[in-house]
Amino acid sequence: MERKLVLQRVVIVISIISLLFGSSPVFAELNTDQLRATFEDNSILFSNNSEDTNCSPNAAQRAGDAAGELVGEDNLKKAFNYFISKGAPKFVAAAIVGNLYQESKGNPILRQNKGSEPNPLKAGGKYHPWNPSKPAGMGDAWGIAQWDPGVAVLYWQQQAGVQGDVTSLEVQLAIVWWQLQNLAPTSRKNVLAEMTASGNVNEATSIMVKKFFGAGIPRTDIRAAYANKAMSWEPDPSIAAAAASGAATNCSDDSGGGGGTISEGGLNEEQAKKFMMNYGENKNNESQKAMGGYLWNNCNGGGSNCVSFSVFFLNKFTSTKGVYTPGNGEAVVSYLRSNRRVPTGKTPKVGAIFSWNGGRYGHTGVVLGIHGDTVIVGQASCSGPGKGRGDGTQSGGGSGFIRVGKINETKAWLGRLPDEFAYPEVDMSAVANYVGASTGGGGGNVAL
Repeated sequence: MERKLVLQRVVIVISIISLLFGSSPVFAELNTDQLRATFEDNSILFSNNSEDTNCSPNAAQRAGDAAGELVGEDNLKKAFNYFISKGAPKFVAAAIVGNLYQESKGNPILRQNKGSEPNPLKAGGKYHPWNPSKPAGMGDAWGIAQWDPGVAVLYWQQQAGVQGDVTSLEVQLAIVWWQLQNLAPTSRKNVLAEMTASGNVNEATSIMVKKFFGAGIPRTDIRAAYANKAMSWEPDPSIAAAAASGAATNCSDDSGGGGGTISEGGLNEEQAKKFMMNYGENKNNESQKAMGGYLWNNCNGGGSNCVSFSVFFLNKFTSTKGVYTPGNGEAVVSYLRSNRRVPTGKTPKVGAIFSWNGGRYGHTGVVLGIHGDTVIVGQASCSGPGKGRGDGTQSGGGSGFIRVGKINETKAWLGRLPDEFAYPEVDMSAVANYVGASTGGGGGNVAL
């Protein structure tokens, strides 16, 4: 056995030993030492999320908020209402349920091909995530999402920070929700964002089959059929208030910032173009009103200034209002950090304001969408001749435009990688309304 401490994350990898857990598993409310010991005894990689300073959910965002009575006539309707309450659009909740139907018919203690089994360890297998030298041993899948092998559910429960009995439906749904937003069993990141951006139940179902489950025999037709059946269900009225609060964010930034920002998703490319076209058109005088007449007119008489656009976004769509003259583009994020106490960090997130220092004035803009490793950035530039609505692209003649590219390449950021990001609290419902999209089902959804 080898123990290694890296950045306050404790990771223990144990040599393969026999799986012995006793006849009555005690999964509820294990403390850190008990959980560590349980993992060691069963050859499971252990990572203490409570000590993790980089990517563990913070107190307000933990998937462990699984407490509370589930609502619904059966387990699958309870799951549907649960995901709606977490902020999933209706078609996404239906797609998740369609997949869970095919995996387990909603049975949280289903052992693959062997019926109900309340102890996941009896499903057999070893689990060493992300360690190719210690591949998962053969065993049966288990649980509502058929984690494979069954012992893997303990690892994912711990990673998600979910407290409680792993055999319970609500704990397992909380684990699935965390995995959808963060890391799927296939190691895909934020599958939820891709499902939401798809805009329809069939595509969302297919995305989950491929990218979340990686099913060898997918039977997508069965999953999609049940997902479409779920689309006929009406969410329970009691969960409407919870649904309005939206989905949880992903990982905390290394600076501790994040304040309600969203890690991935946001606008797709066409929605982002429309966002910039509306900005340039100054429809209903909204652009000028949000930033003030001076900033609107100080470059080409139409808002084509990077600072103008960032100020517009802050004043219209975030809780950080009353921003008018924060300096040149290079100084916007430092101004927000020092003068407005907005959290900052080095990681791009949807709704984040960025700055880079270079050239005469530097540059600033807004992250409008992140899909996989591709970023969509809204911006304006005084060096361009654009004025008015345009077509949302840099060559389209408008006041604002988007650039699309890989997160770690300079193309999307207009020449340089950002030095720092600021994370204001963004009202994504207002963003959705601005482009005529929806945050709750149907086509053209903004990923929350």
